[in-house]
Formats: sequence, C-alpha cells, structure tokens
Amino acid sequence: MIRRFALAAALAVAAAASPAYAQIAGAIGKPLPASDTPVGTVTVKVIAGMVTKPVVGTEVTLLVNGTPRSARTDSEGHASFPDLPVGATVQAKVQDDDKKDVTSDEFPVPDDTGARVMITTKPFVPLGGGGGAPFAGGAGGMPDPRQVSGQPRPEQKNGPGEVSILVVYGALTDVVQNVPVTLVGYSWDGKLSVKVQQTDATGHATFVDLDRSGGTAYYALAELARNGTSDRLMSYPIQLDSQVGVALLLSGDKRDAKSLPVDELGRYEPQVGIPAGKVRVMMRGLVVGSNQVELVDAQTTQVVGHTTPTRGDSEIGDVQPSAEVDPRTDEKPGTFDVTIHGGPKGEDKPLPNVTLQVQAAGDDKAPPTTGSTDDKGHAHFELAAGSYTVTVVFNDKPMTSQPFDLTKGGTDLAVGLSWDATPRLIADFDVAPKDGQTLYARTLGKGGDTDVYRSLPFHVVADRGTTASILVAPHVVFNFRMVSEVDDTQLAVRGLFDVENLTWAPFRGSPDGLVIPLPKHFKGAVVTENEQQIASVDANEGFRMPHPLPPLRTQFHGGFSLATDNGAVDWQLDLPYGAFQSDLRIVPFAGMKVDLPKGVHGGEITMEDGMKLYDVGGISIERGKSMQLTIRGLPSQPGWKVWMPRIVGVLVVMMMLGGLGYAFAFLRRQPREPSEDPVRVAKRTKLMDELVELDRNGATSGKDRKRRDTLLAELEKLWD
Repeated sequence: MIRRFALAAALAVAAAASPAYAQIAGAIGKPLPASDTPVGTVTVKVIAGMVTKPVVGTEVTLLVNGTPRSARTDSEGHASFPDLPVGATVQAKVQDDDKKDVTSDEFPVPDDTGARVMITTKPFVPLGGGGGAPFAGGAGGMPDPRQVSGQPRPEQKNGPGEVSILVVYGALTDVVQNVPVTLVGYSWDGKLSVKVQQTDATGHATFVDLDRSGGTAYYALAELARNGTSDRLMSYPIQLDSQVGVALLLSGDKRDAKSLPVDELGRYEPQVGIPAGKVRVMMRGLVVGSNQVELVDAQTTQVVGHTTPTRGDSEIGDVQPSAEVDPRTDEKPGTFDVTIHGGPKGEDKPLPNVTLQVQAAGDDKAPPTTGSTDDKGHAHFELAAGSYTVTVVFNDKPMTSQPFDLTKGGTDLAVGLSWDATPRLIADFDVAPKDGQTLYARTLGKGGDTDVYRSLPFHVVADRGTTASILVAPHVVFNFRMVSEVDDTQLAVRGLFDVENLTWAPFRGSPDGLVIPLPKHFKGAVVTENEQQIASVDANEGFRMPHPLPPLRTQFHGGFSLATDNGAVDWQLDLPYGAFQSDLRIVPFAGMKVDLPKGVHGGEITMEDGMKLYDVGGISIERGKSMQLTIRGLPSQPGWKVWMPRIVGVLVVMMMLGGLGYAFAFLRRQPREPSEDPVRVAKRTKLMDELVELDRNGATSGKDRKRRDTLLAELEKLWD
C-alpha cells in the first residue's frame, strides 16, 4: 500500500546580505566574505557584548548540513573550521553564561572565498558606549577596523541629520587625508541624492542636513589605492532619525599589505570572474527579455550606457516537495530505496546527483549515512533495522522527512521536487573608470517611469570588473516562525516576525507605518520590550512598524492569544504581503486535531531537547491571500460557566424591561394635571432654595429652626 506524506520543508534562506541598517548590532550573526581566508574555511569570532571583549577558550559548534563540528576559540576569540564542502549550509552556535544557545544565521559556504561570522554571548554594546569618541579604543584595546568597516552606529556628538565618516588604512591611527567620499541617498519616493566630501586632516568626511525622517537610505563609498590595486569600500545602508547623528568607519587593508584587494561591494554580489573594464548587471526576479538596462551617472543623472540583457542560467525558486512511501514486507529490514524526480513546474524527469542523508530517528548525534542519486535518480541503502528520517539536499538546501519504519521490512521512497524556474538575465557594459564617478544600474517595470528598479551605487575600479544586481520583485517579503500552546481556554502564540525589504531604498506602507496583521479576533498582543522601537501593537490590526522599513531584513519578536470557542480555534490570518517559507508549531494537547486546507501538510516532530511539536512547515502563501486552519480538541469552559452569565444577563434585561413597562403603564393611568401658575412655581422654588441654604448651614439656632418650620409649612400649602 502506498502512503503519501509531505517532506517538512526546512529550506534555509541564506542571509549573506542581511546586515545592520543603522547600527553595528545588526551585523552580529551575519556572514561576511573573508578574502584572506581559504575557500572552504569559516571563522567564527565570539565576543561578550563588545568587539573588544573576545571570549577565549569556549566551545563553538558549526552545524554543517545539520552535522555538528566543534572547535575552541583562541586568544582572540576565533574558532576556525577548515575543509568545509563548498555550498554546504552552515550555522554557528555557542552557549552564553546561562547555558542558552546563541546562533548565527544559516548561510552557504562560498565557492570563491572564505567566510567569517561574529556572535555575541551578551547584549551588544556599540563601540564607545554610544556617547564616547568615535571609534576610541576601550580597556580591551582598539577595535579591528576591517571588522567594523562600513557599519553605522549612533553618535551623540553628531547632531541630527549629520554623518561623520573616518577613512583609514587598516588601523585607526593610519588615517587617510584628501580622499573623496561619496554619499548616495535612495529615498522611499524614488528620489536620489549625491554628496561628495574630501577627508580632512583627521581622516574625516562630514555630511550635514541629511534626511532625518528615516525615509532615505544612504550609502558611503570610497576607494583607497594599495599594492598596485584599489580597495573598494562601501557602507551598509544608513538611516537617520530625528534624535542623533551617525558615525562610521571605512577601512581598507593596511597600507603596506600584499593581500588581495578589499571589495565591500562583494557583500551583496560576488565580485569575481569579471574582467577589468566590464560591468555586469545581473537581473533577477520578475524579468522578461525586453527589459532595457541602463547605466546612470549618479551625480549628473546622465545615462552612460544601455542595452537589452541576454538570458543566463535560470535560478531555482521555491522548491515544493512531495513524496510517496511504499513499505515492502518482502524485502530485508533496513533496505531503503529512494527515487527522486521532478523539475521546473511542468517537467518531470529523474534528478541525478542529489545528496541524501539518512539519520536514525531521534538520534541527531549519530553520524548520518550519506549517498546521492545516480543517473536514473535512484539511490540504495542497506541499514540496520530501525526508524529513520531522510534529508534531501537540493539546491544547497535541506528538506527532511517524517520518520519511517524499517524494522519489519524495506521501504521504497519516491520524492517529487517541483519549483519555479526564475529567469536570470545578464547585461554587460564596457566602462572605463573615471575618478569620482559613481554609477548605478536601473530598469523600468510595467509602471514606466514611476516603476524603477535600481542596483546599489558603485565605483568602477581599474584593475578588475564590477558585478551589480537588480531585483525586480515585490518590495516586501514576509515570513514568520510561530509557536503556540494552550493556556487555560486560550491559545497563546509567540514568535519571530521577519519583514524583508527587497529594494535598496526604505519602504513606507502608509503615512502611519507598515501593518503586520494578526489572526482575526486576536487579543493581548505584545512586542518584546527591547524591540518596541521597531514595532508597536495596534489593537485593531496587529503589529504596526511606524518607521520606514529599512532595506534588507527587519525582525522582531511578539506574541498574542486567541480564545477557544467550544474547544476550537479558527485561525484566519490575512497576508497582504504573503508569507514565504514560514512555520507554525503547536504544543500538542490530548485529543487535539488540526484541520488544514487541502494540499497543506503537518505532522509531529521531535526537537533536540526531546519536546514534541505539531509542525505546519514550509508555509508559502501568495500576496493578498489568507492563512486558514482550525485547531480542535482544545480545553473549553464547562457549559454552565458559559450559559449561566448569559441566562443571568437575559433575566436582568427582562426585569429592566418589565420595570420600564410598569412605569409607562402607571404614568398612562395618571390623570393629566393642569398647567401650574408660574407665580406659584417661582415662589415654591424660592422657598426651596432658602430651605436648602438653612440645612447647609446647620440651622442650629432657635431662630433658624423656627424659620425652617415656617418654610416647611408654606411649602406644604404650595404643594397641596
């Protein structure tokens, strides 16, 4: 009998271009290329909250395609992992003082350089503590300029709208004078600005009167001649607020270093394989062959070149896995055969050279049995009888199955993989470098002049080519990682919310900010305290991000609850920005049942700590659609607790209505009184006022008491 089940998609989105937006802290956990490190080597630096405080002698774990490797940090806090397979997905992990795991982003091992990543065991503290001298060394010594190059930080000594940039050759004491620094601003409304300043005698270039609303992302660029070549320096995006200015450092290698040239444009697009005098523009996303690509001089706004791109290799988009498993009792226990087939949507053929890792279920520490498919997409394993999971590694991303049983016989597994083949177009330009010239590439979308997609700004250097990229795609991509559990008669939900801006300019959802909706009828929403400057709670909508959304990625943690109704929760979440590779996990409850839409799969998984969760993984939903499911079998209030307040409420209302009815009936039975004499009414009012005044003053004297009696007698006559 053939049983169908879904592979739990665990595709890791590489975050090589997800650094800080306006502060150094955002670079923690983000991989950076390391040209001075051999290909296949990842170096992890562990710090205790500050770059100048390395953690020495601690054990670092690097998960390589899910398999752990360990190394200890040296006297500078570095742990090195050499001889890694190119393209493997890796993630660094270390324990903090409370024995809690601190992890980096997952990222692929580059094929053209080494990589480095920094993680911290304590909350990150900006250099100088946020108010000291820019880049001043602390008790632990000066920071490594190359480590922090291009990373903006708030600077109290700089006024709002001010950015100061220090340019050095690999050491804070080797400042560079009279070198031009270009500051290019990309605004949310499509406007572009360019300013150029020469560094002064202290190595600083200072820019003032910049946009303080957060609606502009600024990029600082400079070149430093060294060793017969040029170090091409570039900052991360800089966004300013109305409170304080920003300082940053641009650092090349040491002046006499013989190393390969530094190229910080490579943080976003590998700068390899392009000959000198060439600019290659990579177009990705929703592109067609008719898209014209233009090279534009940012200072003069003049088009210096245009061409129609040619088709390159297609990029594999979101992979949708499915599987059929056929238990074979006629085969020896432990026999496992896998066939993998599929292709771009509309194609179905054997897929050779797909890596497979078979792991004993529930034993993540045991080394997996590995193999790969042959020309017919087939792989055969002879294993010990037991329960196993299989991980399919396709397009450098792992997808892991639910456990299957090999104790009573063998199993045949057929895995189908389907994906969108995203076209990639290439536009090549011949460009001679010019001193002080800053370029960017652009193309128009379907909306014409109001629908412009730009690359990052860049300088052309003489000794090597340049690669830039344009992504034609929706501005915002959203995903989430949520975990929920039953709390009395509520479903409590907490999670990580991830919003990625795919443009190089800030994005404004509306004048009031960007709204991240929560499921209908949510209540009690909260945002983690130290992230409330990123998002706030809108009781009617969900979470609201009040500031323009920075380029690249913004994350925050939040929670909310949903009330159960007769032991069920109806989850209805509108997704104006869609959802990409998201996850919802539920702590199981006795009798719980999850009703999922057709084609959506879920199942129980076991975490590293042994905790079991019901996992709905790999959630990808189009923009403007909604996520709907129902969770049943949850606790609910006893019937009398639900109905008794309603019955009491009905009785109270009936009594009120009855009283009103009696009052109206009584009034209708009373004879209509004739209109009173106005003089009589005025006299009665005057006497009442005098009586009130006597009572207020106590009416203690004999005279007052006598007057009070007289007033009462007169009032009685007037009322009669």
